[in-house]
Amino acid sequence: MENNSNVLEIIEKQRTECISECYKNYADKMRDDGLVLEDESGLEDALESMDYGDYDDIAYMNGKIDALRILERDLKEANWKSFVEKYAPIKNVNDKNASYEGFMYETDSNSISIVNSHKPEHVFTLIENEGISSIIAGIHFVNRLGYFITKNNWTDKNEEIII
Repeated sequence: MENNSNVLEIIEKQRTECISECYKNYADKMRDDGLVLEDESGLEDALESMDYGDYDDIAYMNGKIDALRILERDLKEANWKSFVEKYAPIKNVNDKNASYEGFMYETDSNSISIVNSHKPEHVFTLIENEGISSIIAGIHFVNRLGYFITKNNWTDKNEEIII
């Protein structure tokens, strides 16, 4: 399966660098204009709502950040589609409102019973770690959000798909 995790890491790094550069170059001017930022973590939200005026470079950077955000979203969607095509997840018939197109099994006791009734090589775990959602091969408990049961088994226990 094509996994865009390296590309996604590059995109995130570039996005972070854009934000840091904006912060470094314009933090004092923004404070002088009444935009209070304790650190660069609030800058991305501030960029979305500000009137750029004298901040031409920031307008450019914000456009670049938006483009990177769109590319990241598209790559994650492509990863999800590739996962569905390769592993053929099974719909969760017990939960008509199941997330991820009806394929995700929650972490409640009833869903866990269903997940545990399948061979581990037909189960993937949806996790979130440091704000990044991934599907990993096997049954895991740390940082788990839910499970996917698949018709096709995984062969690499270290497989990770960023979505």
